[in-house]
Parts: sequence; structure tokens; C-alpha cells
Amino acid sequence: MSVPESSNGSPTELLASGFRRADVVRLVTQCLHSLGYERAASELVNESGVQCWPEPVSRFRAALLHGEWGAADALITNLHLPDPASRRVRFLELSTYLLCRSVEELKARSGWDGGGGASRRLLLDELQEHIPPSLLLPENRLETLLQQAVRWQTLHAPPLTPDDVSPSLFEDVSFRHDGLPREASLVLEGHADEVWCVAFSHSGAALASASRDGAAACKCWPPRGASLTCSRLVRTGAIVLWEATNPQFARRALIPAHSGAIATVAWSPDDTLLLSCAADRTVKLWNAPAGDCAATFREHTEAVTAVVWLPSGAHFLSSSSAGKRVILWDLGGNALQSWHGPRVTDLAVAADGARLLAVSGCTVRSCPLTAGSDGTPRMVTEDVHSWDETDAISSLAISRDSRAVLLNVGSQEVHAWDVDGRRRLGSYSGHRQGRFVIRSAFGGKHDGLVLSGSEDTQVYVWHRHSGALLRKLPGHSCAVNSVSWSPASPHLFASASDDHTVRIWGLPPPSVS
Repeated sequence: MSVPESSNGSPTELLASGFRRADVVRLVTQCLHSLGYERAASELVNESGVQCWPEPVSRFRAALLHGEWGAADALITNLHLPDPASRRVRFLELSTYLLCRSVEELKARSGWDGGGGASRRLLLDELQEHIPPSLLLPENRLETLLQQAVRWQTLHAPPLTPDDVSPSLFEDVSFRHDGLPREASLVLEGHADEVWCVAFSHSGAALASASRDGAAACKCWPPRGASLTCSRLVRTGAIVLWEATNPQFARRALIPAHSGAIATVAWSPDDTLLLSCAADRTVKLWNAPAGDCAATFREHTEAVTAVVWLPSGAHFLSSSSAGKRVILWDLGGNALQSWHGPRVTDLAVAADGARLLAVSGCTVRSCPLTAGSDGTPRMVTEDVHSWDETDAISSLAISRDSRAVLLNVGSQEVHAWDVDGRRRLGSYSGHRQGRFVIRSAFGGKHDGLVLSGSEDTQVYVWHRHSGALLRKLPGHSCAVNSVSWSPASPHLFASASDDHTVRIWGLPPPSVS
């Protein structure tokens, strides 16, 4: 079909945005077709002089969608595709049919759902990979570009708004500072000494905090490349479970858990169990609702520095820095496998259970995890990859999608790393970290924020992608050791401090006029 010349400029003209006029018109025309505005699409073609698809491509596309396979096959030559692509298109058309012995099997294999169904559009999507997009526009291309633009803005300026608020196409997504938690709405007092760890459950319904409730303990920052150690052991370590669904975070249980300082705690995937590890060389398993001890694991010969669950909830890993050992356990108390050698101070497992990340001095080691024929997991220690930091690493935190980690390093910075590419994504500074183990965390919608405690008694909040410092939150009177963002609220997180308290941070109450 021939079209008249447009009076609104040449199709090859570059717009102020740098895009070709013809390309923009083609996208708009395609969108009008997909929205069902066929007459408007035809009028745009007539007025602009630009067709959405070149004539051979338009005929090929129509033949596919109408099931005219002979015509579609004959038109492939007119597309002027390179020979490999042309052969691949023909193969996709015919391969399914050649393997079928009946019409019924053909329909089942191809997922055919009738002439008006989606199977022909699915075939068109497959063929798209082998036909240049300049010829055959990808389906719904304009909508895809809009989604990508909104997604990019959301990632780089994450709005702290309720999840049910849809992004607008009429204004840019903007970062709202008034949506950042900035007030300590609660001060939880239940520990008798320094609180070293705090962790929300996966549902956000409960909060666990762990301390060194005793005396004569000292956390020390190690020399460059050395492991993290405690100079002396404490007499007791306590866990407090808090009811996060209660507006006042009522205390659910106070557990005198260990005879040594507790390094960290970890919730099971279903939140029914809690693991703790301590300087008394043990790992303990707790029934979360009641706080009673379900099991004690005693294989380690030195202080246990980290513990982490596997996604199945049937196995977990623990590490001992001084003992130079990582152990894979089942819940029956069986040590299934040991990884000897590195001084591992912290652990994380990817959400799909395929990778273990272990911190050792200035190095992050990535160890594959596999499962045997009986489903028992195994560390593939012969296939470990690693990357190095600029200084000793005190802790790591993994993002919800397991694609990034945060590393607190001795140079008084927090670094974000791409796990797969093993490259640094960002750096966050301003806080103080010299002698103590400080734990950071991702927070906000889409993990768009980075939080960290600090030895200057404040909590620091950065924009994850720009690295900009957004908030310094005073309130604690001693070093802040750990932070945890609530999975149940975009405006709530907890911090744990050497001042013996846990603080719950949120938005200030609405002003009353």
C-alpha cells in the first residue's frame, strides 16, 4: 500500500530527543493497533507517510496470525534475512509439525488454542528473536519502553509509598524524603548489656534481638587481613523476642540463650524456628513462638561467628573463624559436611539456594551449593571463586533478589557488590567504623536504600544507587551495631546498640491541625 508524503516533516528527520521521526510514529501506530484503535492507526499512517511494518513484513505477520502457513513460508524470502536467520525461522515453523503423528498431537505439542487464541502470537514472539527489530517491531514495544522507564526511575529514586500506589505516566517518579523513617517511635528495653544483633522475621511479624548480657567482653577490629575475634568471652548471651504486630512491640520471650556472647541470629524460612550462634562454641535452635530450645549443636571447637539457613528450612550452615571451619547441618544435629581452611566471619546464602557467600578477612568467597539424588545439599568447595576488598570485612548483607551484597569494610565505608559480575556497584561513607563489628542492611521498596549503624551513635541511611546520604538519625547513646528493615512495612526498621536498647524507627505521627 502506498502512502502520501507527510506535511509534518520528513520521516528521516531527527527530533529534538535524537530519535527518528519515523521510529516514533511506528511505535505510536503499533500501540494504537494493540489498543484496538484501527481507524486512528490508519489515519496516522496516511498523515505521516510512515507504515508500522514494511510491506513484506506486514504480509508475513498477517499470514502467521491468520494461520496461512504456505503464504508465510513463501514470504520469508522477501524479508531478505541472512541465511542462518532465514533457516531458523523456517525451522521454528516446521519442526513441531514434523514430529507429530496426528492432528491431535500437533495441537497438543504446539499449545494450539484455536485460531483466535494466543499460540500464533507466541510463535510470532519466538520468530522475533531471528528477525531484526527494525523490520518486525517487538510486540507492545511502546508499553515495554514505558515499563522500563518507570522501573529505572523506581530503582534510582525509590518512592517510599504504599505498595498499592501505581506509578503515574504523567510525572517522574521522585524520591520523597518525608517518606523516610526518621523518628524513634519506640525504645525497647529488655537487655542488660550491649545488643549486637537485631533481625525481623521474614513476615515482619516478629523481631529478635541478641546481646552479650554479661560482663568482661570486648569486640575488637582486626588488623588488615586478619579475622574478627573477641579478646575475652562473656558469661551469658540473651535473646529477646518481640511481637512486631503489637504497636508497642510487646516482649514475647526473654531467653538466657548462651554462656557466651551471641554473634548473630537467623530466622527459618517459615519463621517458626530461630538459630543463634555464640562465643560458647555452640549453635542453638529455638522454637520461635515459645522461645524454648529445640536442639544444641556442638561440633565447633571455637567461637561460632555466623549462621545461615538454606531455603528448604531443613538444613543450615555455621562458621567458626578461629576454628577455620564451615559446617553444613541438618536439623537432627548431624554435621553433614565441613569446609576446612578459611577463617570465615560471616555467611549468606542466595535465595535459590545455589550459592554460599563467605567472608574471610578481605575476601568474599562464593561457593556453589548443589543437591544429591536424595536431596541432601552439598558445598562444592573445589569450585570456589572469590573477590577481594580494599580492607578487612566485618559483615555482609545480601539483597532480597540475591544479586547484590553489602560489605562493611575497615576503611569506614559500606560497599555494594554485584554478586555475579563480582564488581563494585556503589560506596557509602560518612559513618564511623573502626573497632566494632557493624552490620548494614538493604531497606525500602525494591531494596532502594542502604542502612548502617555507626560508632558515633547514629544510624545512616543512603540512596542505594546514587550513594547520596539521606539521613543521619541520632537517638542511641552508644555505638549502633546492627539494623534490620521490616519486610511488612516500607517505613519501619530497627536498630540495636551498645546502650542496651533496640529502637524502632518510623514516620512521625501526622500533625494535628
